[in-house]
Formats: sequence, structure tokens, C-alpha cells
Amino acid sequence: MLDDIESAGNEIIRQLIPHEYVDGKNHGKEEKGGFVWDVKIDAAGQEAQLDELRSRWYGYQRERWLALSESNVQRPPTVYTRQGLG
Repeated sequence: MLDDIESAGNEIIRQLIPHEYVDGKNHGKEEKGGFVWDVKIDAAGQEAQLDELRSRWYGYQRERWLALSESNVQRPPTVYTRQGLG
């Protein structure tokens, strides 16, 4: 359920503030036996608004996770199985 909440919110954020990840000038350069991960968000000048929106969204997700966790703790133990895998 939490994955569905996260996906739905992320999609709404993408619609409100279109953005993409772009490689920075050092992305992929070799360093100390590995590679530099230099990726930035391009939101057409709305990066600060995007950061604020995402911060609020992550806070909301944490609240929902806590509420669902507390609810699940009060339920009796249950086992779910899926048929037809494999």
C-alpha cells in the first residue's frame, strides 16, 4: 500500500513541476577505483519549489507509514501466500 501511495504522489509532483535528472560535468569520471555519481535535477528554474514540495511529500509519507505501522501492530499475525508464481 505504501508503494502505491509513494508512486501516486511522485506522479502528481512530476505533473506539477516537470523535471528530469541530468548528468553533471563530473558524472562518470573514474576516481579511486570507482566512478563519480554527479547527477542534478533540472526543473526549469523551479528547483527550490520542487525541493520544498518533495520535502513536504516525504514528511507526509513518513506520517502515513507510522500510522499504518501502528495499525498493523494491533492486528493479529497473518500469513499471505501467492499462488501461481514460478
